[in-house]
Amino acid sequence: IYTLQETVDILGRYYGRDGLRIKKVSVEEYATQHPRIRERLTYHGKDISRDWATAWKAIEEGETAVVTPTLGELLGREPEDFETTTRKAASNQ
Repeated sequence: IYTLQETVDILGRYYGRDGLRIKKVSVEEYATQHPRIRERLTYHGKDISRDWATAWKAIEEGETAVVTPTLGELLGREPEDFETTTRKAASNQ
């Protein structure tokens, strides 16, 4: 289980962006004051930026800390750890 800061540190390390910081903002600010967010969070013409912004609170509250066998079943193998996946993704750029 990784904290949000640990996740950012890992992503930064493999993508050459060490020292990234997290800036906590309100759902409203996230959804309305960052044009790239709205542009990237449109699904079938619907702006889902507010919906997505609430996911961060759920992550902060530990909702992603649940471990189930489902991913392994879908993959047909044991899932690899986050750092391995990130390293592979970064090397494919």
